[in-house]
Amino acid sequence: MEALLRRAGLQISGVLVWQTDNRVVNAATTGVLPGCRYLLLSDGLIRRLEDGQLSAIVAHEAGHLRHRHAAKSLLSLAIPLLAVLVQQRLLERVGVNPAVQAWGVAFVLLFWFVVHGRLARLLEHQADVTACHLILSATLAGAPVPKLYVGSWSEWGADESRPIATGE
Repeated sequence: MEALLRRAGLQISGVLVWQTDNRVVNAATTGVLPGCRYLLLSDGLIRRLEDGQLSAIVAHEAGHLRHRHAAKSLLSLAIPLLAVLVQQRLLERVGVNPAVQAWGVAFVLLFWFVVHGRLARLLEHQADVTACHLILSATLAGAPVPKLYVGSWSEWGADESRPIATGE
């Protein structure tokens, strides 16, 4: 995993195991600043995946880090919050009824919900494309081709009949 991240030119503070009693099958990255970034892998994910499959997940998370998705997501939250604060101040100054102000807030939040949802999908697609590049380059360098699941990730994680890697 660390080799894959190094090959991607990424610096993280560590890889942490997210203890969930194997109830969660997920991975995530945290941190905006390079010295404060961590890769989180749930115990359920580690237990269910083979090394090659885990490498593909790590490559996807590396895509989030490489493209600074955490910072973009924070901006996606900060901009509408700032817009609501400015809107409230302006509407208070001109004496607009509080009920109308509430509709203004609702409009900004609805707009954010739609825009952020689209942004989240775009960030996931960008991380997927980066993962493909990283896995391809690793494969060309001699790493084994990971077995990938064709279908929905949530469907795969919820299927109890899927084999669970025990590390034995």
